[in-house]
Amino acid sequence: MIKTTIIFIVLVIINRILTSRKYNLEIKLMILRAFSFKYLLIIKYMQRDKKVPMNESGESGQLKNVS
Repeated sequence: MIKTTIIFIVLVIINRILTSRKYNLEIKLMILRAFSFKYLLIIKYMQRDKKVPMNESGESGQLKNVS
């Protein structure tokens, strides 16, 4: 519960920065790049905590792609 609250607060702050007009494009791109990398790390840690089995493609075993 605490993890999801912290992630939500970080998302709100990043959303405020990205939608405001006073920050220039380079800062927004840096934030997006850093956040996308950290988001992947957060997903990996959450899957490790929940003991979700990962398959070869790196997706969790619970979500199956329907084609």
